[in-house]
Amino acid sequence: MTSPTQVIKSRSTPSGATNGHAPRNESPVASGMADLIQEAKALHESLSQARSRAHRLVMALRRRRKHDRLVTNTLASLRELKLQEAVG
Repeated sequence: MTSPTQVIKSRSTPSGATNGHAPRNESPVASGMADLIQEAKALHESLSQARSRAHRLVMALRRRRKHDRLVTNTLASLRELKLQEAVG
């Protein structure tokens, strides 16, 4: 005959249920370590993408600055030419 505690234990955890815990064949440390490694890989990928985006932004800003200097110098040259034409 079964005791009352055996009946309660058998009803509290159905077969195959983990009740929020790691399965018995896998230790919680191993599962946690795998999750940490996966998270580290995801973070590495995100940082790599952010680094690429930052690099493209810096390059675009440098091109813009170079373009602005070119326009400024061109306009200054044109002003000098017009002043020389007005004097001469």
